[in-house]
Amino acid sequence: MSTTRAIEYRIIQEILRRRDGGQHKPIVEGLILTISVVACLALLAAFLPGLLWLALLGAFVLILGG
Repeated sequence: MSTTRAIEYRIIQEILRRRDGGQHKPIVEGLILTISVVACLALLAAFLPGLLWLALLGAFVLILGG
């Protein structure tokens, strides 16, 4: 887990503990995890085609230059 995610997770847990009086619900954690995964996959799907074209163009430039 990266430092940013660890901090984010700790902040969310603290907010949930304060809101629920110290008792957090496992379903809330599952919902947060699901939303996070979906958002990451959406970002990856948005940038992946552009990155593939960039890699193809870079390979083409290397072939022409070398």
